[in-house]
Amino acid sequence: MSKIMQTSPDSQCYFVQLQIDSFLDGELVVAQLEVFMGHVHSCAACAKELHFARNLHDAVMDLPMMDCSDLALEPAHRISQHERQPEP
Repeated sequence: MSKIMQTSPDSQCYFVQLQIDSFLDGELVVAQLEVFMGHVHSCAACAKELHFARNLHDAVMDLPMMDCSDLALEPAHRISQHERQPEP
């Protein structure tokens, strides 16, 4: 006999909201997409979060691309690699 894990509505919302970015990026597989969309269609709070995230995503995607020199990107790269800047 298999046990079915019961989840509360709050935990379902939390799980779905964690997937919003993946949904917007087109990274959910069919099974995930079906669960995601089913929940969003039945939950006003998650539908509102998706609407907000989609608007934000679209606004960011509409921003012009900037061409940064390697010199400008070096500090950001160093921070992302958790390196400390050498002291003078």
